[in-house]
Formats: sequence, C-alpha cells, structure tokens
Amino acid sequence: MVIADLQVLPNPLTNDPAEPYGFVDKAIAVIEQSGLKYQVGPLGTWVQGELEAVLALVPAMTKAMRLAGASKVITIIKIADSGEESENPLGYMDKWFGKE
Repeated sequence: MVIADLQVLPNPLTNDPAEPYGFVDKAIAVIEQSGLKYQVGPLGTWVQGELEAVLALVPAMTKAMRLAGASKVITIIKIADSGEESENPLGYMDKWFGKE
C-alpha cells in the first residue's frame, strides 16, 4: 500500500477561461473513477492504493487531458510506501513523518 502525491501540469491549463482547471478536473475524474482513496489538495492529489493501481492512473490521466485538448502534460509523482493502509491519507502522512 502506498500514498502517492500526483500533480499534473497541462499546457494550456484549460481550453475554457470560465473553468481555469478544466484539464486538471479531467485527471481528477480518472482518479475518482478508479475507486482508490484520494484527497485533492492545492498542489496535487494524494492517492492511496497498491503501487500498480496508483501508477496505472498516470497514463489514464494524461490520456483524459489530451482527449480534452491539452497539448502537453507534465506529471510529477511522489510515493511513500510503508505497507500500511490509512482511512485518512493526510493523517497517514503525519504518522509517516512522526507528527502523531
């Protein structure tokens, strides 16, 4: 079981000025449909699951954004693996770094 911080940076950010995070919303929809636990944050989305399932999100997120019109996508991934599952990924990270 891992916690991953996934950040996607599409170019352009959106194809609709009324929705400044349109392409990112497409990526978050892929995560939501995966059934994995996740939490959206200001600089990325934390996802909890088996490593293979989390990593499988990356091409699916990229494809969803490209189909929506993003010409380029950069993905930044950070992974913490302790083998444990948590109900609250943010609380889990506090435990990881000894803040509990």
